[in-house]
Order: sequence, then C-alpha cells, then structure tokens
Amino acid sequence: MKEKKLIVFTNQTSIKTFSPELFPERKKEEFENIGRLKEVGVMALREKQLIENYNALHDELFLVSDVIQPSRFKNFYESLLSKDCDIYILYHINRGQGGFDFEKMFEGNGITMDYKIKEGEHLGGNGTYEHFGLYWGDPSMGSKGLIDAIWKNLANDFQRNKTDFIANYISNEKNDSFEKSKQFLERNIEGFVDKFKLFEEVKGSPYIDPAKREAFNTFEEWLDEAIEQIKENLK
Repeated sequence: MKEKKLIVFTNQTSIKTFSPELFPERKKEEFENIGRLKEVGVMALREKQLIENYNALHDELFLVSDVIQPSRFKNFYESLLSKDCDIYILYHINRGQGGFDFEKMFEGNGITMDYKIKEGEHLGGNGTYEHFGLYWGDPSMGSKGLIDAIWKNLANDFQRNKTDFIANYISNEKNDSFEKSKQFLERNIEGFVDKFKLFEEVKGSPYIDPAKREAFNTFEEWLDEAIEQIKENLK
C-alpha cells in the first residue's frame, strides 16, 4: 500500500476558521508557527505545530501558502516525489489575494490535473477544508484521515461517470452528460484516450457487429479494471 501525502494551499486567516475558540479570551486557537507560513511558503503540519524544517521523506501533511511562487512550489513538490507514495493536493481559488492560477501552479509545473488534485472552499461547506475542524479534535487522523474525508465520494464519482459515459455512447446520445463524463474519465484515468480510440477505430455497431461488440467488451472490461485499481489506491 502506497503512502499518502497531502498538500493543502491555505493562509493564516482562512485556516483559522476551523479552529476552536479559546475561553475566556473568545479568540480562535491557531496552529503553532502559522504566522510564518506566508514567508516560508511550505511547512509540515505535525499534530498542531507547523514545522519549517520539514522532512520530505517522512512528513505526510503540508500547508502551503496560497501566494507561493510556482517555481518554489515546483521545487517542493519534486522533493516529495516517490514511487512509494501518492500526493494529494487541495487548493482554493483565493479570490481575496487576486486569484489562484492553478494552471500555472500545476500544469505549468508538469503536474497532471487528475483526481488527486481537488478544488475546495474554506467557506461554503463543500466537504473539503471544513474537515480541518475534525482535525483539530483529532490530529491523529493525519493526512490519510483528511484524504479519506475530503475524497470520500470519489469512488462513486468514477462509477457514475463510467455509467453515464457507456449509457450515452450505446444510445448514441452525444449530449452534455456524455461530454462531461468523457472529460472526467480522460482527465482521471491514465490510458483512457488511447483505449477509447482503439475501440472507436473498429467499424460497426456493438449491437449487430461481432467485432465491434468484442471491442466494446474489451474496452469496458479494461475501464472497469482501471476504476477498481483507483478505488483500491484510495483505501
């Protein structure tokens, strides 16, 4: 089983939203050293303490300033890369600081925008950043617990998009639902584009032409296996 690391783009004001209030002061508790995040750029979160001199091999949960320069982020990200770990990223649009350019931050740095990169909101209750409220109560949940909570519906997303894609293709309805499901599968399943192209190159209808039916069955079997492997990786 691969190790899971989580990178969270945030800032001192926004992440404080989910911390408990201190009494009788009536002010929000904060992660220790959070005031250094903007200047430092990247810090490891261990329990409730942010560490400037993190260990890229052993640390698993990182907070990253949402105004970090893409070149600095690239150096950090590449220091984590390993065949033995999967890296998940949570980011937000950061409208208050002029916007977050995710294309420059990720695609511009050669980072594939797949299911392991998720856009969230600090405010809005969309099932992402608010899980840091749970983390405050139980920091032992760590990166894996946060990933499990934030990405909990992903397995259903894969199955729903696969079902929509196949149903619309078979019924020859190339509508918005088909295009959205196709784009989701293309973005998140390695090899999907090539496998689907091979299937489409076979002439005929899967209803009446044996060669096309066999190609369809082969493609669908491959797609099911690819989705099952992703579900296994999420465990």
